[in-house]
Amino acid sequence: MILFQLDNSTVYTYSNYATSDFGSLSLLGTLSTAATIIFAVCKPPLAKLSDVIGRGQVLAICIGCYVLSYILKTTATSIGPYAAGNIFYAIGQSGANMMTVGWPDHLKSMAHTY
Repeated sequence: MILFQLDNSTVYTYSNYATSDFGSLSLLGTLSTAATIIFAVCKPPLAKLSDVIGRGQVLAICIGCYVLSYILKTTATSIGPYAAGNIFYAIGQSGANMMTVGWPDHLKSMAHTY
């Protein structure tokens, strides 16, 4: 969980520098709003996908989105690829957050729940 928080704070801090370097600092609010909406909207499809193919597989897909987002963001030379990386980052963050929060509950024995 600490790694998620460290990742969260550093990515959003460096977003200011990246968008400023691209000469698009005015789009930072738009990118943040879009990422927040995507973060919320992709949860139900990811939850359904985890029911169908499994929690571990969806977590692997979300980690793949994380990796793809970092590749896109670090190699971006303009705001377009950076924005695409921001979208994949929001999907990866949302899914990884959702898949890792409840996993201890699934490890408990059902005999001890009542």
